[in-house]
Formats: sequence, structure tokens, C-alpha cells
Amino acid sequence: GRQHAPAPVATEQSRVFSEAVAVEIGMWGDDPVGVDQIPMELVLPHENGSATFGIAGVVAATSRTHVAAFVPGASQHGAWDMYDGMVHRVVPNGPEPKTVVLLIYRRRRDEDADMDGVECSVGFDDANEECAPEGAGAEEDLKHAQKRPRDALAQAMPPEMPRDKRGRRAFGSKRKRTRGTPNATGSDMDEEDGETSMVELLRLVGEHLAQTHDGDETASLPHDPPASAENEEAAPQSEAACGAAAQAMEELGIKNNAAKMEVLDPTCLSGFGDARRLTCARVLGAFVECDAAHEAEVTEAVDKRARETERLFRAILECPLAARTRWRLLSASALPRLTFLLRNHAAKHTRGAAEWFDARVTAVLSAIVGRPVSQRARDVAALPIAMGGCGLRRQVTIAEFAHECVGHKNLQRSKTEEADRDLSNALFATVYGAERQVLTANAAAGAGRALTDPQVCTDDAAFCTYVLERLLERVLPDGQKCVCGADASNWHVHTCTKLHGKPRQLRHDVANSKLALGLRLCGFDCTTEPHLNEVSKRRPDLLITGLGTQAVTDVTVTHPAVHPRGGKRSDSHSGIMTYEEAQAVYNPVHSAKVRYQEKCRKYAHWASQNGLNFAPFVLLTNGAVYEQSRTWLRKVIASHDHRLTVTTAYDFVTGDVVAAVLRGNVHVFAVAGSGSGCEARAG
Repeated sequence: GRQHAPAPVATEQSRVFSEAVAVEIGMWGDDPVGVDQIPMELVLPHENGSATFGIAGVVAATSRTHVAAFVPGASQHGAWDMYDGMVHRVVPNGPEPKTVVLLIYRRRRDEDADMDGVECSVGFDDANEECAPEGAGAEEDLKHAQKRPRDALAQAMPPEMPRDKRGRRAFGSKRKRTRGTPNATGSDMDEEDGETSMVELLRLVGEHLAQTHDGDETASLPHDPPASAENEEAAPQSEAACGAAAQAMEELGIKNNAAKMEVLDPTCLSGFGDARRLTCARVLGAFVECDAAHEAEVTEAVDKRARETERLFRAILECPLAARTRWRLLSASALPRLTFLLRNHAAKHTRGAAEWFDARVTAVLSAIVGRPVSQRARDVAALPIAMGGCGLRRQVTIAEFAHECVGHKNLQRSKTEEADRDLSNALFATVYGAERQVLTANAAAGAGRALTDPQVCTDDAAFCTYVLERLLERVLPDGQKCVCGADASNWHVHTCTKLHGKPRQLRHDVANSKLALGLRLCGFDCTTEPHLNEVSKRRPDLLITGLGTQAVTDVTVTHPAVHPRGGKRSDSHSGIMTYEEAQAVYNPVHSAKVRYQEKCRKYAHWASQNGLNFAPFVLLTNGAVYEQSRTWLRKVIASHDHRLTVTTAYDFVTGDVVAAVLRGNVHVFAVAGSGSGCEARAG
């Protein structure tokens, strides 16, 4: 809108505050007040004489029963921001209400800000007379203000704030400054306009003490109490200095609540009234002792604080929750709760709490898998998931260096990685043969998905079997024999050819059906085991048809330590090796790679002759999908038009397939231990 000369305002009530003026009006002259008639500035009497106020907001009646708020916008020239309940929109041409109910002004502060072409309107009372300034010298200040140039009257926000040609500013917003330019107070912190920071108040307290205690060495707050007899005379002086500081804070409006005040010294005279005197206090969550003689209290407080997580541990054990839900609560909720204590207290104060915490984590882990875990299994669980473990790091190890790493960027991460490498090297020195190959394969991409992805919905039996295999623990009890008479180790169960009922074939069929079901939900037409031709008996598992897409795949589930022809992989590197050496020697997905190549030799020529996009879909028994199979499935999903994104659809489809593989592992172990699959199907 445009500016107008001052005109009578029919005000019902005017309220003058220290920083804002609210003028309730109904008419501007004889006409309803519109945006063009709203004065952008007012010069009104103030507690210190006269002050210039700029428009901060308008409350206007848009109908007979409805009002809305309008704020001068800084993003667009001549635009207003309208707030109507929960709705906010920009009004380009300004508000056009029938009646302005309330005009709100805020005092302008910046004396040096310039605003070209801005008129200054003067407020009027009910009698349409100019408001008489109040206070000594106020009349002269008002006359002087009216004689000043227009650019000097615009006491707005700092010049770097956005403004339009009418000089309107975003009153009440934070100050903005360019990089490398200090603000008005010389501080690096952005301050709220019209507000004084606590640092400024404390500076005023210090100046007051320096003036009232000039030359007194005890004017500053004492850091150490007068412990010796020769310093007893300094106690009254220290108390007087603290009392003077308390009085100065009271005069500035900082009131001290003695009921909530604590003094970290049992003998020092604080001068702040009847404050509680402590030898160990909690400051922002961390415990601080007054001197070295009371360090035991910090250790006791940290231990007590850490044991508060016992309620969560009991809830995980006692509540009727699924095994995978208990695991998520243990790894994502309980485990990080000791991090703050470890980083803010020295290792001598946190060792006991960390040992207790690790013992409780081990107990909960044993309850999840249904049996006590060995020391080696706990070491495997302490490894990161990317290194074949479970991510349950021991807090005792982290407690030794967590406090020292505070303030050093990435130091704790590097020390944690170093501790993980040391643990993995010590662990690889104790495993051989198939266990070493399984531990290496558990570090493959997607092998730990059942621990982290909620889309892999497994029952308790499947999840516990998966965790036991990942911990290198026997799934079947010690001494259990397979139906063939051999020892029922995990590797033997996955490779035994004498199991009744073909449980591994059933696992394959369930995984194949889950893959077909997921693709059908994405809009594909899937045909199970299509014929290659009339005379051939070889048939791939799945024919996938979409919009302009025809693909074929063959599903395969293999164990990481299985030889391509059904036997055990030869382990020529049977000596002791480190984790880095094992990663260089063993390919985590070697078995999957071999099966992928075999399937390609079997079906790739026929698929190319028929114009089909073929790739085997190979999985490991731990849920990892071979890399080229993942790439092929993503391309197939992306070639069809459906509502899901490629990543969402892929995670949805493969999540059910991985869950089916883990459930099939339970059936394989049940058949190997009992001779039939009835128990597995019932579970």
C-alpha cells in the first residue's frame, strides 16, 4: 500500500508497553481501515521520552464472525503474510478487511538504519488530539523527533535484514549477519532483538562487583575453599564477595532460589543463603566431585545411574515379546544408554558400571537364543555387523578411551575401529575350516539384514536359529547325531544328503513362491517352472512378464562353506590368520558366485535365443543375496510401472524371501535332528 498523511484515528483503547504498542481501532476517519490507510510508523510517548514504533502486525475482521492476523512480509515486495488459524499464506496485495480490530507496533531500535520514502504517522487519542508526551523532556524529544529527517525516523531492524521500499521489517525475528561480520555486541552468537543475553547480565554483575569492591582481591568468586588454618581470615571476605555478587544479580533481575541452589563444597561459605552443600553434584547429567577425597562418590553415583537400566532389561526378559523385538530393544534402546556416562566420566569411575552392563547384556542375549552363550559367542556378538558380528560391543572396552576422546574429532571412532580389529584378529585365530568361512560370509552385504531390517519378519524359531548360526554356536544340542549317524554340526546339517523328505528342496520352493508373490504384488505376471521346449526337461523356476519386460530366473539357496559339487570347501589356509588376511583369502560370497556361474551356463544360452533377460537369484543361508542377482532384480522392478519406488519394492520383495530362507533353515535342522519334518512345520 501507499503512505498517507496523518489522519484522525477513532481508537477505542491504546496500550503502551515497553517494547510494543497495541492500538485497538475501528474506523480511520469515516471509512473502514484498509491496507492503504494503515500507518507504518508511530511516534508515541515512551518511558524515556518519545519513541518510534514500526508496524508489527494487524488483526482484522475478514467477515462479521471471523478475524485473521496479517504480518508485513519480508520475502515479497508489498506482500503480507496472513495467518488464519493453522493456515498460512501470502497475500500479495495486502489485507482488504472491512474493519481493522487491532494494530500492533514494535519499538524500532537501530538509530542508524535508513529508510527512504517512509512517512511518519503520529498517534491520536479519542479526542483526535495529539498525544501529550509524558516525562521530563518528553515534549522536546517529540518535537525533535518530528523535525528529524525521514531516514532517521526509521529505527528498524539492522540494515542486513530484508526490507521493502516502504521500510517494513520482519519484527521479532532473529538478527542475521554476514559471515565474518560481528553483530552489534561484538559476539559470535546471534541474539534475539530486544533481548539481553545471560552473558551480558553476568558481565554487568562483574562490572558492579569491580566498582563496589575496587582493589579487593576477593571480589571474584573463589575457586578453592580456604582449607588451611592460615586462610581462615579469607573465608569472611569470600563470603562477602559472593554475597555482593548475589545482591548484584538480584538488582539486575536475576533471582536466586536458595531452595534449588547447591554448593559443591561442604565447608565453603557461599554467601547465597541457605544453599545445600554437597561433595558430589550432578551437572548437566555428569557427576562432579569437590576434591580428590570424594572420588568414590562419583563412582557410586555413576554405578547407581547405570543400574537404572535394569528396569529395561527386566522388561525385555519378562514381557511377552517376540525374539526379534527383544533383540531390537537390546541393540537399539538398551545398548546406547551408557554412552553418555562413559564419555563424561573417567575410566576409573565407569569400569564397574560397564562390567555390570555387559553382564546384563550377555544375560539378555542368552535369554533371546534360549541357552547360555559361550565366551567365544560373546566375542562374535561384540563385533560390528559389517564384520560378521552382532553389534553388541562390550562397554568395558569403550570405557577405557571414551572419556579421553571428548573434544577430539573422530578420535573415538578410530579407537573403536582399532578395538574391533584387535578383537576380530584374536577371534580369527581360534576358528578354522567351515567356521572361518561362515564368519567371513557373515560380513557379506545383506547377511545381517535379519538383525536390522524390520521387513524381515521371522518367528522366534527362525530368528534364534539365525542368531545361533551367526554366533558360531551349534543349533542342535551338543552330542546330537544326524539321521545319518554323523555329528549334527551346523555345516553337516546344511550339506547332508541323507535327510528325509528333501527339506532343502522345500526351503527352495518356499523362497521361490515368496519371490513370485512379491513380484505379483508389484504388478508382474509370474509363471512358475515354465517349459523350455517340448523335449527338454530342464525348467527354470520363474518366468516374469511385465510391461515390455520378459525375464526368467532360477532360485538357489547355498551354504557359505559348501563346495560346488556338494562337498566341503577345501581349506588350504588352515593356519592362524588375522581378519585382514581372511578377507584377502576368502571371498564371503564364493559359494554364491560358483552357483551363479553354474546356473548361467545352464540357462543363459536358451534365454538369449528367446530374448529373455536371465539371471540366477542366488542366496546364502544367512540371508545374503549375491550382488549380480540384486542388480538384476532392481532392473526388473524398475522396468515396470507400479506405485512403489525401486528401493521400496526391492526391500519388500527380498524381505519376504530372506524370511522364507531363515524359516527353511529351521525345517532343515528339525529334520536332521528328528528324522521328520512334522516338528518343524508345527513350530
